[in-house]
Formats: sequence, C-alpha cells, structure tokens
Amino acid sequence: MLVDTGATLTWVPEAIARELGARELGPISIRVADNRVIERRYGELEVEIMGRRATRLIVFAQEGEEQLLGVDTLEGLLLEADPVERTLKPLPHALALVAGCELPSPGEDLRGVVLEDLPLDRGGEP
Repeated sequence: MLVDTGATLTWVPEAIARELGARELGPISIRVADNRVIERRYGELEVEIMGRRATRLIVFAQEGEEQLLGVDTLEGLLLEADPVERTLKPLPHALALVAGCELPSPGEDLRGVVLEDLPLDRGGEP
C-alpha cells in the first residue's frame, strides 16, 4: 500500500473493505492529483498498523485505483512517514495547542516546522 501524505483518506479496494466489515457512510467528493473532482463512496473501517488500532475513514477504491494510506489514518494512529528511510515510525505522543500555553514567535523554527502569521477567515468578524 502506498503511503500518500497528500491524500486525506485511506483508499481500500471496495471488495476488501466490505469483506473486512467497513461501514458505508455515503458519497464524498474528492479532488485528485490532476485537479479533477471525482465522486466515490466512503465509510469507516477499523485498521491496525504497527500494533496501533483505530476506526478511520476510508474511500471505497474502485477496480484499478491505487491503494493509499492517507494522512487521516497516519495521524489517527500516531504514525509518521519517514521519506528518507521509506518507513513508518510511531510518534511518541499526540500534538495539540492548549489554551494558555505560550506560542512560539512567527518565523521561529520548531524541528523543521516554521510558524507563520496566517489570516483566519472568521466570517467577517475582526
């Protein structure tokens, strides 16, 4: 299965997903790499990778479509892709911004992640 950090959801062949007990939730619109928007069915399936198990959202992949491990599954199982080693690695902890914690300064480098001031769309509110 290809790990695709650009894909939101995990794509599982429909027949396999149904055999494993996936629960269908309905249709979903998906923008694919060539910028087309396609319609697929999606659902939820209990997945286990590296001993970590959780119910995650999946796309019912049609015949001929690539099986993909998407970022929702990776993050939900606290895993990260190591592109240099071409492996998955467990994260030691989840990440969160907690009220009251001091934020780093804009532009500060945090282990390769650079924070920037980005405008938030607040629906016309200041």
